Amino acid sequence: MKNSNPSVFLTHTWVKDELNRDNHSRVATVNKLLKAHGFKTWFDEDKMEGHIDQRMAEGINDSDVILVFITKTYMEKLNTEGHDNCKKEFTYAIIQNKKMIPIVMESCMRNHKEWIGILGVNLAGDLYVDMSETDSEYNITALIERLKRI
Repeated sequence: MKNSNPSVFLTHTWVKDELNRDNHSRVATVNKLLKAHGFKTWFDEDKMEGHIDQRMAEGINDSDVILVFITKTYMEKLNTEGHDNCKKEFTYAIIQNKKMIPIVMESCMRNHKEWIGILGVNLAGDLYVDMSETDSEYNITALIERLKRI
């Protein structure tokens, strides 16, 4: 029997956030909980081996939904010139017309009107999941509800 849960790709920064919390560690917690609930996930810590760009593209191709963990740094990375893995993942997911769920990881990013550039053009009109509070990454109920509606 096929798993009815959508497969998900988690895109995020490894930079500490506005409250000096380890964003990668917080996203790793969400990844672990999603897997415990039966979701197939693509998370860089688990999947980054071999040719990085090829692994990212395969992960996005094989995923039903892209979870975009939004921090101010993530937004800034999307808007910078040059190469960055967050920018590559986000851009490729857009080109592949993937369903995306924004997940706000910092309170400074709660106002979607302040999502500028590439992030704002693509996701500012979407309802986001709020994980900006400390330890909110341990409660993925709202995220699972959104994923099950896809």
